Amino acid sequence: MTFFKKSGQFYGFKTCGHADSAPNGEDIVCAAVSILTQTMYFHALNQGVPESEIADEQHHGFLSIRIKNDHDIERLQPAFHFLEDGLKLLKENYSEYISLEDQEVS
Repeated sequence: MTFFKKSGQFYGFKTCGHADSAPNGEDIVCAAVSILTQTMYFHALNQGVPESEIADEQHHGFLSIRIKNDHDIERLQPAFHFLEDGLKLLKENYSEYISLEDQEVS
């Protein structure tokens, strides 16, 4: 999992691949990451961020989201921190199956 940051603020993330901590359909690590990241996407929509202001790419085992508007980036910071906290907790118990990193971009 890679968090995209601009000037220290979260503005998106990318997750790719599968955790492979268990057979398909039983992989709780993969399911947990999926539900956390998908919830972030729908939370942004529920907070009034227009779909046109969310650059997203989704396909099997891959989700990338980037918030385009600086105003929306600012108001979604608490949600991004919540997502990060959830993933860090998951990593504490399943560190061999999940990696977290930040990528600073301009």
